[in-house]
Amino acid sequence: MNLVEVRVPDLGDAKGVTVLEVLVNVGSQIRVEDPLITLESEKASMDVPSPVSGTVASIAIKKGQEISAGTLIATVRVPQESAAPSAGASMPAAPAAAPTATSAAMPAVTPAATQAAQTPSACAALAAAVCLRCGSRAR
Repeated sequence: MNLVEVRVPDLGDAKGVTVLEVLVNVGSQIRVEDPLITLESEKASMDVPSPVSGTVASIAIKKGQEISAGTLIATVRVPQESAAPSAGASMPAAPAAAPTATSAAMPAVTPAATQAAQTPSACAALAAAVCLRCGSRAR
């Protein structure tokens, strides 16, 4: 088993982003795209999906905490045979070989030192977000 760090993706121009809800617990089994946390900005709320499948080993954030891009969300134990995790996760051990895209929206993980520069913007996720006050979708 390898430990993978899952971090908050690029939030674009969002300022004052708060953890509205932590959706997983230590020991939870998660799959790729399972929501880990719900974030709230001044414009919308959004879930941050898991970039890997595995078991949550630790959670580094709390409800009500103000966060920014790159903040550690959790560490996840992933099976040895799993391929490189998607964006938003980083392997704390040796650097990955050549990154390979797992989908058009989520490039493969790079070492933590270069991760922030290559993490996709959260604009697409914000575009699909729903307003907590009135229920309308962001445009």
